[in-house]
Amino acid sequence: IYISGDLENNAPFQADNIHFVVDGGPATSDCYITGTTTASLGSLTLSKVGTQTINLYLTTSVMIDGTVTFIDGKVFLGSSDMVLSATSDFSGQDGDNYVVTNGTGVLTREDQSGFSYEIFPVGPDASSYTPLAIQNRGTSDDFSVKVSNQVYDGGTSGTAYEEGSVGITWFIDEAVVGGSDVHLTLEWSTPNELDAFNRDLCTIAHYNGSSWESVGNMVSAQSSVGDATDYILYAYNISDFSAFSVVSSGRILAVLVTCFEAMDSDGEGNSNIVEITAGTQPGWCVAGSAGCNCAAVLVSGSAAVVPRKPSRAISSSLGNACATGSVSARSTSDRRSRLRSGSPQAARLANRAIRHSF
Repeated sequence: IYISGDLENNAPFQADNIHFVVDGGPATSDCYITGTTTASLGSLTLSKVGTQTINLYLTTSVMIDGTVTFIDGKVFLGSSDMVLSATSDFSGQDGDNYVVTNGTGVLTREDQSGFSYEIFPVGPDASSYTPLAIQNRGTSDDFSVKVSNQVYDGGTSGTAYEEGSVGITWFIDEAVVGGSDVHLTLEWSTPNELDAFNRDLCTIAHYNGSSWESVGNMVSAQSSVGDATDYILYAYNISDFSAFSVVSSGRILAVLVTCFEAMDSDGEGNSNIVEITAGTQPGWCVAGSAGCNCAAVLVSGSAAVVPRKPSRAISSSLGNACATGSVSARSTSDRRSRLRSGSPQAARLANRAIRHSF
């Protein structure tokens, strides 16, 4: 079926191939899929004659069982969803041709599993192409994606970051919680980067419900192949999904600190005071509260003072919630203080954190 205009669907409808074609007219032509019922399409093609570009707007959701082919145009989801079956794919996507998640609608790919990377060619608006790719080595699942061009300290709300990150949030959801083992690829371009972002030392971060945490090591972003995007970054073995972004070392503490230990190094037996100062990032919890396994009180903006008793060390365990945020430490005497963590690499980063405060 070739359409030069709009498709209205108000009853169960299925077509093997739908081609939206613009022949002549303005440089940009707006087409719509509307109606009260989800349209089931074998394939979808955005075509053109001459130099016209098609903007296809969805006001009802669409199921695709074949290939979505971009010849010249974009799909704007608005509040509707585009769902691709396990046998579907994209063709022709690039920096000018992609799916715009400009509302609450999501792009879903069903039954994703195996060792191939499945592309989600998405962007938050008509000028930013910020795709992602998912390789799910775990249990097959449906993944839904949308992107926005702001990063909030509360994940989906709060204060928007103005520096230290890529200014894009990739929202990823799975249909069935648990069982996924995802290798994730995020792509962006230089105009997406906020002030003070360091692409030579950055990581993919995930909002865990209370704070942003790193899901990978601090590394240098790689240059993308081709000219659709500029940079690419990877993270592995992801099983928890919500908001993701790319941050540099000044934005979050990129190590899980499992223990802070005050040590008596001179043997004088005097009281040794070690102070841990919480940062302004969310996610610090109060010792003794539900779900908090901190032995010291770590509250945003306040300090925890741990007295050093003579002849024995005092340790305070820090859980995930406690460890995310800006951390600094100091000793009031000449004793040494150190951070212990779950791996040698994390220990090195933790020791760096105690000296410099991220």
